[in-house]
Amino acid sequence: KKKISLLVFNSPSRYIFYTRNIHYVVNIWNTEIKNYNWFPEYIENSSYSNQSSIIEEAVNYSFRIIVFSEDNIKDLEFFYNCPRGKIVTQPIFPYLPIIYENNVEAVNKIPNNFLGFDVKTEIPIFLYPAQYYAHKNHKFLIDVAENIKSKTNKEFLFLFTGIDKGNLAFLKQITTRANLNDAVKFFNNVKNEYLIKMYLMCDALISSTYIGKLSLPLLEAFYFQKPVFYSRGILDQNLEKKIHSFDLNNINDLSKKLIDFIDNKKNFSKNIHNNKSYYDLNCKNNSFGNTYNKIFDEFLFFRNKWK
Repeated sequence: KKKISLLVFNSPSRYIFYTRNIHYVVNIWNTEIKNYNWFPEYIENSSYSNQSSIIEEAVNYSFRIIVFSEDNIKDLEFFYNCPRGKIVTQPIFPYLPIIYENNVEAVNKIPNNFLGFDVKTEIPIFLYPAQYYAHKNHKFLIDVAENIKSKTNKEFLFLFTGIDKGNLAFLKQITTRANLNDAVKFFNNVKNEYLIKMYLMCDALISSTYIGKLSLPLLEAFYFQKPVFYSRGILDQNLEKKIHSFDLNNINDLSKKLIDFIDNKKNFSKNIHNNKSYYDLNCKNNSFGNTYNKIFDEFLFFRNKWK
């Protein structure tokens, strides 16, 4: 009706099923879900089959698919037999840095007890902003905290914040059972200014997820120049070189790394400047705009063949 030539979906939207007669571009986020489709959040409400069907539809009918990284391309080629020439990479675009730059004074004025308790900034703080899904694997970090407490008298604080996706009650239960309520704190989704304050106060980002070749928290940590501890073998290979990886099958691996970090923080800051440079190069408006302009130019080039 409106003579639209090309639609852009900025998420893996089910609306692509209504647009086979219109050319479209779609963003696909989690290309590796076939590896972990047995997590409860993928079994419930047919979430896995819905997400996988969107990817299959996009592979068959889209003009271009936008993904975060080179490893996402490999997934689409391997799992979904997608032609490589159809896929474009563009890192996700974080909005917290923009909010911070527009509200620096207001964020800096937030008191240290904004979370409802006095945060001791002299104690190492590890931040994990992630929805409370099973595949986000908070359980692993709680086990690591218990392991460190059993072997040392080190003080530290894990800050978790996100939306409860069905796993929060279980996590709180095992935290209480392990007598870790002083070392592990849970928060619901906090407002943006509070999350920014958490980044500024923390000593490092920590992520134990099973899924995500790239993530907003990773890029946010790059921007705020914080060291990153991340699950090994999950991130795109080029990004894994920029972080301190750990084995998800061995709680002693991360436990030793965190104890070493508590004692020798300076040894873990060698990549911080390079990570900020990566952020500045890949996560700015001009990068985002250039990616889409290239796609639009390619579409116009081909459309010239018939219109």
